[in-house]
Amino acid sequence: MKRILLLFSALMLSCIALWAHDVVKDGIYYYLDEDDNTAWVTYRGDYEDDYDDEYSGSVTIPETIIHKSQTYSVTSIGQYAFYDCSGLTKVTIPNSVTYIGSDAFYNTGIYNNNSNWDNGVLYIDNCLIKAKSDVVKGSYTIKEGTRLIG
Repeated sequence: MKRILLLFSALMLSCIALWAHDVVKDGIYYYLDEDDNTAWVTYRGDYEDDYDDEYSGSVTIPETIIHKSQTYSVTSIGQYAFYDCSGLTKVTIPNSVTYIGSDAFYNTGIYNNNSNWDNGVLYIDNCLIKAKSDVVKGSYTIKEGTRLIG
């Protein structure tokens, strides 16, 4: 019984580690993938709603970060990474980012500012972040130079 309990505890801790951030650099929370030396921008804590407004103002995501003498390429903005950060007004996304998870910018200052939406579509830099459900098929042309669709 003691072995089963110990195994169960170890399993639970490993599951938590999959969702929690690993490191914080310059105010940005990251999950690190040591197998391929990549980093995901994520949220503070174990769940997206653990904290409100952990990001605010302007955030510039770097192309790489260094942790324990290892360089990680920042390739992703994880699901819910900036969720509910109502004080977040600007994000600069580097070209190294090739994936943006669903609802990464939901309910942020960027998302909630109607002037950031163009005919029901939200862009940040040259990345299409979200299209509202009422955008009629064929009524919107993706902007030239769009490099990523979230």
